[in-house]
Amino acid sequence: MLIRLHHDILTSVNAIQGDTGRLWNFVIDDYEIPTDAEIRLYLEKPSGKRIYNPGILQNSIISFQPTEQTLAEIGQSIGQIQITQNKQTITSYPFFLNVSKNYVLNADIQSTDEFLVLDNLIDEAQKTIANMKALMQKFTTQENARIEAEKRRVSAESARVTAENKRQTDTNSAISKANTATTNANNAANNANSKATLANDAATNANNKATLADRAKELANQATTKANQAASTAENAATKANNAIAGIPVEIKKLINDTSASSTATYSSTKINALFSSANVKEITNSQIDSLSNL
Repeated sequence: MLIRLHHDILTSVNAIQGDTGRLWNFVIDDYEIPTDAEIRLYLEKPSGKRIYNPGILQNSIISFQPTEQTLAEIGQSIGQIQITQNKQTITSYPFFLNVSKNYVLNADIQSTDEFLVLDNLIDEAQKTIANMKALMQKFTTQENARIEAEKRRVSAESARVTAENKRQTDTNSAISKANTATTNANNAANNANSKATLANDAATNANNKATLADRAKELANQATTKANQAASTAENAATKANNAIAGIPVEIKKLINDTSASSTATYSSTKINALFSSANVKEITNSQIDSLSNL
């Protein structure tokens, strides 16, 4: 059944009591219905009892499936269609629903209020509450698991911080020991350098002394050589002197009878000195010549 609604047309819909097999399709000519709008049918029956049921919107056509309570009372009911979107509501102009008696029915239908919208909302609310309880239970379980995980994380973080503090302490201790060892090593190196400097100075002094000793040895060797040369010369001179002295008695004997005396109580010294001179013997005095007579 197609029903047109317009602001300047008073529409009437005819129906049979309890006849729920016909689908009501409404078209609103002067309003473009949003596709995501919520559709509800409000109907006030002759007794004053009310109907508030949801509808379906498809291709700009609003559809309602009438219930037994929608068509429970014989007579004229007044209805309106409510369109809601984003908490904004538009209501159609009223239309009349004329319900005729159904002679086929064995008994009258007891008319009551019917609020399927509220019933649906209650059902949805109950489902939502059940879902919320399930979600709350799931959330509680997850939250408890999160709390336990957080406790484990805090414990692990505490252990990590403790380990990190210990590592930092050990590192600082190791650095301090390393610095102390470095200082000791530097001091030892400085001492070694000082000792090496002293050793180098001592070696330099020793080298200088060795050089002086070598020079002294060289000078001593030179002196020894000269002494040996002087000794050799002296020895040669002594040999010559000894040879000359050894020849003196012979010469004296030759001269002892010399009648040409050089002075009183002496022999000829001139001749003797001439002989000495030819033999490279130092000249002697007359007194020395005189003493030769005692040989």
